[in-house]
Formats: sequence, C-alpha cells, structure tokens
Amino acid sequence: MTSGLLALTPSSASADQFTYPPLVNPTANIDPSPNFLTSGPCTSAGNGWTCTNPCVLPNMTWSPDGNTAACAAYVLSAINNARVALGESTLTLPSNWLSLTIPQQLFTIADMERVSAGYPPYLGINDTLSAEAQRAALVNQDPGLAPGFAVGNNVWGNTGFDGSWAGTDNVLMADYGWMYDDGWAGSASATSNLLCTGPGVWACWDHRDNLLGSSTDPHGGVGLTCSTCVMGTGVDPNGQSTVDLIELPAGAVPALSFTWASEVSYFSAVPAPTTPPVLIPIPAPAIQAAVISFSPSIGMSVNWSVTGATPTLLAVLVYHATGCPTTTLPTHVFTTPLSAVTSGTVDLATHPFFPGYGKYSVLVEVSAGSGLLRANCLAASIPAPHVVKHPVKHPVKHPVKHPVKH
Repeated sequence: MTSGLLALTPSSASADQFTYPPLVNPTANIDPSPNFLTSGPCTSAGNGWTCTNPCVLPNMTWSPDGNTAACAAYVLSAINNARVALGESTLTLPSNWLSLTIPQQLFTIADMERVSAGYPPYLGINDTLSAEAQRAALVNQDPGLAPGFAVGNNVWGNTGFDGSWAGTDNVLMADYGWMYDDGWAGSASATSNLLCTGPGVWACWDHRDNLLGSSTDPHGGVGLTCSTCVMGTGVDPNGQSTVDLIELPAGAVPALSFTWASEVSYFSAVPAPTTPPVLIPIPAPAIQAAVISFSPSIGMSVNWSVTGATPTLLAVLVYHATGCPTTTLPTHVFTTPLSAVTSGTVDLATHPFFPGYGKYSVLVEVSAGSGLLRANCLAASIPAPHVVKHPVKHPVKHPVKHPVKH
C-alpha cells in the first residue's frame, strides 16, 4: 500500500475583498447647530442688514444658492456638529468648492458622505442620469429611472436605482436635511421628510439610505458596496429644488462628465471613515487529494477536497509512465461533473486504469470557473509478477555398450 498527498498549484492569485461597516442611521433628528434655517440676530449696517447667519443677504433675503464662502462654512459647521454627535469624522470641503457647479457640488457632497461612511465612492456624473434628475428637479419630485440608461441589478437581483429630492437650492442645506434631519420630528409640521408620517414609518431616513446606497426596503437601492455606480444631479435654476439620482450600470461604466477621481486632488484631507472597511484576505483556490489506498490487485482510492472555489468538473488522469507526461495521452481518464460539491472519493480499479505491471503516474485536476487547478504528479507502480524457476530434470544418458569388433 502506498499513500501520499497531492497539493494543487493555483492557476491564479488570490483575490482579497473588503467587508464594509453596516449602515447606522441616527436614532432621532439632530437640530442644526448653528441653525442655518433662521437668520439669527441681525443688525442694521448702512443700507442693509448684517445677520448672524451669513446665508442671509443684507436685503434680508436668502442667498440664491448659498454659494459663498461664509454661507458654505456656516452650514458645513452644522453638518460637522451633527457628525460629531453621531461619533463620525468631520468633513472638509475641497478647495475648488465655490467654482464647482451646483450639480457638481451635489455629486461631491454625496460622495463625501458615502466615502466618510466607509463605502466606495460613486464614480462620477453621467449626463443621461442628469437629464432625468433635471427633469425631476423642475417638477419638484423624486427622479425615476433614466430613459436610455442600461441599469443593472443589485446584489438581491432587483433594479439598482435610487434618488432623492430636496426643496432647496442650497446644496449643503439639502445634504443636512437628507442625512441628519430625515426622521420623524414629533409632528407632521415639524418633519421635513414629507413621507415620514410617524415614528417607525418606512420612509423615515429613506433619503439618507438612498444616498448612501441602501434603502428602507432591504432589497432596494444600488447597494452599500457598489463600486461601479454613477450619479445624475439636477437643480431648478429658478426655484428651490435639487435632485440626486444613483444607478448601477448593467455593463461597463458609461461616459462621465465629472468624476470623483478628478476631484480628490482638491481635498486637503480626503474624507476618511470612522469605521474603515476591513480587508479580508481570500485564500487562493486550492485542492488536496489524499491517496488513501493503492494496491496492484485492487486499485487506487483518492480523497479530494477543494477550498476557495466551486469546481464544476473533476478529472483523474492515469499515465503508464512516470512524471505525468502531459505531452502524451493518458492511459485512462476518469471524469465526473460536479454541482455544489467540494469534496469526495474516487475509486480507480486496477483494470482498466492499471491494466498491467510497470510504472504509473496519476494527475488530479478540477475545473473551477474559468481556471484549471492541477495537482502535483503522484507516482505509483505495479511490480512485474515474480516468476519462480523450478529445476528441470533431464534424463540421464547412460553409456551404451556396442559390440566391439576386433
């Protein structure tokens, strides 16, 4: 009896993956501090007024889009105070924030929130999605699926899509409402989320979920871990309306008019998650095949098991030669299809696998995905039968006397 261990050499390198933190929503709305929704105390200053809230203009009207350094800093301070209350890291606007268009700002702050939560960024703005977002912004409603865009399915097999509308053209105020003030506030009049009509209603915190990639519906959204998702954004230039739309492409990443990759260099500190994703090493696919018995009169039994892959076909190749010479045809090939099976036993009878004496070698292979995993070569031999020669008795010739003639 002979025993041994076959260890596969992987056909490809291992592929590591990330495990991402769970999405956690606030337990209650967080009142903005400072309160950018009111002017605060104002004092007369010449021909106008100066208010505590710099988003209010000297004529006591709101800045059309809040796109001034003072207003942006004021609202951002409220966002960061809310984040600190949640135990999250603070955000810093990119240096080119004021030169970005409103649609670009909508995309950038959404990605800042997503990346700081520990999820992959949305890749960029797609014009087809923005056309749908713009349509929705002009009619003050949530966006639908963008016509002409090939949308894919999320990890649950459902349409990878979501979006949100806000009744303001101030990007950072919209972000605050979506992310930190989207739950039930005790009464319908105090609740800014129009569909959150009571405590525990499905729509409460749904804007936050949507923008981060999840959904109140556990099978909705594009998925928290989506790494190929893109956005469309829209704003009503003459009203109080902004829209974000996120979709998962069905195929390759589509054309993008603005990207997160191009914006990253403008951050003094790229948003970092409080709970970063954890890299989980995934072992390379491997197989082990232990020869549990080999007898010239019975044959060979092989136990095999595969890790890191789901094999679809098992093959055992027997060569009537040493070294598993793959340049020559094997004496016999045993194959069997596999379905959700990662281990088993193969019994190879002496005939026809080992039809005669001599040196043999055995190779175990499995097909897994698009790759082939192959074992090291195992040597086996069947000795030639031992022939015992018995002595052969020959007749003894005795001398025969012939008459001698004299």
